[in-house]
Amino acid sequence: MKVIQSSYDHLEGHLKSCLLYMALFPEDYEIPMSNLMMWWMAEEFVLNVDKECVGRIYLIEA
Repeated sequence: MKVIQSSYDHLEGHLKSCLLYMALFPEDYEIPMSNLMMWWMAEEFVLNVDKECVGRIYLIEA
């Protein structure tokens, strides 16, 4: 838990929401990346013009 907290604390604000969103899924659950990006867009975590590209970047960083 300390490792997760440390990682969370060092993320930029917009990425914290993305990381917390992934906590909704069970451990070792394979989240389809395209679905995850659509959900992030629906939640307005991804706001740029090229939302799909930004979503992929957020996924890599989170």
